[in-house]
Amino acid sequence: MEFKTRISVLQGSGNVKAMVSLIVDDTLEVGGFKVVESKSGELFVAPPSTKGKDKEGNDKYYDQVRFIDEREEGERDSACGRAVKEQILQDYLAAANASSKGKATPARTDDRNRAAANAQSKLNGRPAAAAAKPAAKTRSVDW
Repeated sequence: MEFKTRISVLQGSGNVKAMVSLIVDDTLEVGGFKVVESKSGELFVAPPSTKGKDKEGNDKYYDQVRFIDEREEGERDSACGRAVKEQILQDYLAAANASSKGKATPARTDDRNRAAANAQSKLNGRPAAAAAKPAAKTRSVDW
């Protein structure tokens, strides 16, 4: 499976930093992914969701997209889910870096590597994947 991302970086001070569409095998586009900055400053990817009510009548967001391949014990996301989220974060960092420099064209690979390395602390404490190898817009995943 191959997937690509289409990212719209949002300007402003809100906690949603970008809206992302995921394009799977050049045949299916799933919109509504969000790059969100937590109160502690870490970035994470939120899947498309809708607002509803829980049993007590409180507002609750329900995920509309789930990765259903097997999860390893103790892991929140499946291998495919982790790969998608890491690619989205990596591409967001490249796009945010490019837009902060006033570039109208997509970020180059070395810009992505630099942006990811500079924002390593925002990747939920994990090492930046882009710092280890060149980033790509397309990624293949075997499930």
